[in-house]
Amino acid sequence: SSSSSSSRDPALPVCSLLEYSQLDESTAVRHSSIHENFRLWHESREEKRREMTYCMAMCGINSCCPSGSIKVADLDTLYNPARKKMEDQFAEVTLATSGTLDRLDALACTLDAWKGPIVIVVYVDSGSLLEAKTRIDNVIGAPLAARNNVKVTTFIRDLHPLSTEDKEHKSSVLFPVNALRNVAMDMADTNWIFYVDIDFVPSVSLYSTLKEDTLPRLMHIDRVALVVPHWEDLQCKAPTCQPATRAEFITMVRDGYIRPFHCDIGRILGKTTVAKEMELWTELARTHTPTHSSKCKTGGRNIRGIQKTNYYKWLNYSLRNWTGFFPLEGKGVHWEPYVVVRRCERSNNNNQGRMLPPFPEMFVGRNRNKVAFIESLTSREYKYYAVLQEYLLHKQHAKSAGVLHDHNDFIDHTVTAFEKQDKQEAAAMRKGNKRQSSPRDSGYICKPDNTP
Repeated sequence: SSSSSSSRDPALPVCSLLEYSQLDESTAVRHSSIHENFRLWHESREEKRREMTYCMAMCGINSCCPSGSIKVADLDTLYNPARKKMEDQFAEVTLATSGTLDRLDALACTLDAWKGPIVIVVYVDSGSLLEAKTRIDNVIGAPLAARNNVKVTTFIRDLHPLSTEDKEHKSSVLFPVNALRNVAMDMADTNWIFYVDIDFVPSVSLYSTLKEDTLPRLMHIDRVALVVPHWEDLQCKAPTCQPATRAEFITMVRDGYIRPFHCDIGRILGKTTVAKEMELWTELARTHTPTHSSKCKTGGRNIRGIQKTNYYKWLNYSLRNWTGFFPLEGKGVHWEPYVVVRRCERSNNNNQGRMLPPFPEMFVGRNRNKVAFIESLTSREYKYYAVLQEYLLHKQHAKSAGVLHDHNDFIDHTVTAFEKQDKQEAAAMRKGNKRQSSPRDSGYICKPDNTP
């Protein structure tokens, strides 16, 4: 660790990256392979994008309904920044997001917090396309005009009306959540990609932490997925986008205004050391009773969706002003974190190193849509880490009208078949592409001097 302090937050330590000026031979080879694979992808990206097709309604495990597909050429790009050089994109990270028009208010907060590249995909009816463009301009037009690194694309719902045959499968009436995610990911030009649903806002220092500190270290870990813990703001109408500082964030957690996503913090902390420390916090924290629960979210039983993220360890380290990242171990059944991942890896699996699997597009509604993507990463031997100090914050919003219904029986049967096929494909890939160990597989923790 270092005694100097960060320009972003004087309370946090700065740890040197000089150790990476002397890479061992295997790590250096891996780094150059990733670089070459990304160069090949970058040179052919426009041609590849023209060939890409996305499925809004599946009629089988590998079969899109006859009129359920959409091509990149059908998308309407409203804002499209100029292309940048490959070297500028290799170490850069794009925040990719998608959603419906009624979620745009959170986007204004994201644009304020994240200064790096952003890709936004908005899902609209063709009949309301003009209205959509007007609303986009009204809500986020001003910050968009001041930036040259934000791409906005509209995904038109009924551009290809579904046939009677398609409608018999009933998946056509559901929200093509994973197709939208794939569009957003594919529209990004960078090697590092961070997909976030449109109603989540990143912490104000997340982008700079990733770009300046965390991603350079992760570059030398094979098949890495960096988890950014996601929390939720329980206030119906929060006065600001998010806490201005980390200290303010912790205060809102102990006061009960912020909790792990859909999960009461008591279920996460239990009788850990952090829980005992929280009991000793200020008198306000012990006596304050938030008034939001009856009006907004109630209950909190989503522990399976976030448990592997290890919130109590994240809090324990963050309260001590430690920075860096630590590995997440154990099985994560129904685990659905938001992760920063690389498009290209070292592998030579005849796909120019692009190992990153897509979001399975048969998921067109609630339940398991993100879980299936994480399970695909796990079966391909990705290793997970949690970044300290940084987070995502879910903003409260009205319930969408009729787009996020539960999956029907057809989808459930298709998912079972997909999972079996995906595991077979991952096993075949692993035979010739075993994950390589790295000196940083155990994580990296930077502590202030004299910290226990």
